[in-house]
Amino acid sequence: MTEQLFSILVQLAGAYLLAGMVVALLFFSRWMKVIDPSAVAGSRGFRILVAPGVVMLWPVIVMKVFCQKSSVRTDGAEALRRNHRLAIMVLAVVGVLLFTVALVWRAPAFADLPAIESPVP
Repeated sequence: MTEQLFSILVQLAGAYLLAGMVVALLFFSRWMKVIDPSAVAGSRGFRILVAPGVVMLWPVIVMKVFCQKSSVRTDGAEALRRNHRLAIMVLAVVGVLLFTVALVWRAPAFADLPAIESPVP
């Protein structure tokens, strides 16, 4: 049962990453000028650095592209800083919680420890 569950989870993760790669291709070819026109002039290194974030956060990118009221971004740098500050705080809390859950979930039980036999003199 757990093998089937993990198999389904891996397939879902693969589908999520595939959708993220498709969105990243669309983002770099067409949508970047909608979200941030100044990023269009970015170098290839910039695109390589930004690509993992676009792949992982593709639902946010799609929502921003389709919910954008105008074709050019009008809010200033202060709004971007506020959004990034909020994202870092959320990631810090969620990262610590996920790490703690992983440690607790994977902690060995007493029965799982190897038996130590003492030598009899």
